[in-house]
Amino acid sequence: MDRANVSHALVSGMPFLKKWSEDESFRPAYYLDATSRVVHARDTDYHVALAIQDFQRAGGETARVQLKRLYPCVSGFDGTDLGAVDMIAKRMKEFPGVFKCIGEVMSRHDDLTNLTTGERPRANHPALLRIFDFAGEHGIPVSIHHNIAPISPDHGLKEPLYLPELLDAFNEFPDTTFIWCHAGISRRILVRDLIGHLDRVLADHHNHVIIDLSWVVYPNYILQDLDGWSALIHRYPDNFVIGSDAVGRFGDYPDQIRIYDALFDALGDPGLIQKLARGNFLRIMPDDAVSLDMDYHYPENKYNRQPLTPP
Repeated sequence: MDRANVSHALVSGMPFLKKWSEDESFRPAYYLDATSRVVHARDTDYHVALAIQDFQRAGGETARVQLKRLYPCVSGFDGTDLGAVDMIAKRMKEFPGVFKCIGEVMSRHDDLTNLTTGERPRANHPALLRIFDFAGEHGIPVSIHHNIAPISPDHGLKEPLYLPELLDAFNEFPDTTFIWCHAGISRRILVRDLIGHLDRVLADHHNHVIIDLSWVVYPNYILQDLDGWSALIHRYPDNFVIGSDAVGRFGDYPDQIRIYDALFDALGDPGLIQKLARGNFLRIMPDDAVSLDMDYHYPENKYNRQPLTPP
């Protein structure tokens, strides 16, 4: 972060692991390395929390200051499990003072979703509604990966078929802050007038929705129309953030951050650049991590479509 001139960062574990199937002659690391399924990595938050605790114990006051620069998220849960919110609460009780946000929530994530077994997550799934409600209750933001459309294997344009699901969540929880990862774009997601779709979303939800401009949306969309994106950001100066989406390796982290120089040049306004680079992120992030009472329980009957019956 210091080499890249980055002051603060959101940090989360990888919520999925690649299954090593018996018919694979090698151990796949990346989710597209093989056709085997991915499974939920329920212990990923342990790795993050234990690393932070180890750093705290070893570093003293210096570590305390450095950790103020990080915003760890809870991510190791099944977004189709109505009990996922209880898993999040459990992690926060086990590691008080560590987690400051939730995510990256995986919803409609093209190939990654397709490789998941069983029920598929979506932004208006009752299990995620319970999580969004919990986040609003405790004043913590949620970063969510929810593609705006299906993939385009033939490189043809798709309609924003998945956008209504996300808007359901935005409409239901006006007091919950959302970071919409990658502006709804993944590999092979091709839609007409993405800027227009985002403009309409922010017109209704600028008070609680922030759009992240990391990963493939930057080269595939933003660099193709710097003037259009610059105009959109000028229209909503408080609603965009940048990031690296770096996964596992950080040797090229400075180079990943410097790609935004072209966008900064197009924006031109130093105050707006400062908002995009760090101000908007710091405004929505809580100063302190969540600490739940040990007897806290999320209500069983909220966003549960089935009548509760005794076990």
